[in-house]
Amino acid sequence: MNEQKNKKQRCNQILRISVFSLFISVFFISCKTLPKFKGQADLCGLIVDENNAPVKNFVIYCKTDLETNTALTDESGMFVIHGVSSDIYTISGKKKNYAMLENEEFVFTDRSKIFCCQVESIEGAFKTVEQFLLRGEKKKAEKLLDSLWYDKKTPQEAVVLVYRFFLTDKNKDKKRITSSIRKLGKIDDVDYSQYADALEGLIYED
Repeated sequence: MNEQKNKKQRCNQILRISVFSLFISVFFISCKTLPKFKGQADLCGLIVDENNAPVKNFVIYCKTDLETNTALTDESGMFVIHGVSSDIYTISGKKKNYAMLENEEFVFTDRSKIFCCQVESIEGAFKTVEQFLLRGEKKKAEKLLDSLWYDKKTPQEAVVLVYRFFLTDKNKDKKRITSSIRKLGKIDDVDYSQYADALEGLIYED
């Protein structure tokens, strides 16, 4: 009697496990199967800065495994990529004196869905870097500086180098950075070699 009861319990247990396994399988399959529209549609997006002001002439790269499309934002910060299929896209972009947009995933399965992203201007990024420095969050500051796109031999490069000077704890790196600042020379009536001299003084005080 007890043996039959035990067999019944084991059968019920196996049945519950089988039903649960089936449920899990169906759940994951349904999650992987995204609803997609048929045909092609226009993928639209909006790029704004840290003050939510539109960013004009921001170059957009929209990628899948098979192709890459490009677009340019207009005065309202909008861009349109015409005639794309429903898919998962990787969106990147850049503009001089802004932080670069890197590998943002966008699931385009709804024709009415718009890609929206905020990027920092270089001035806004410098303020954020200062906040990171005050809080001792050096890795975040370095990552943000690495994302900035700017011309060489410009005041922007000088500011980036000064921040990098204060982000490193190695005197060897500090000396290399001051050397790079000195090489900038005079830009817009500012002699950056004087800044290099002042920073070198800080190295020798350590």
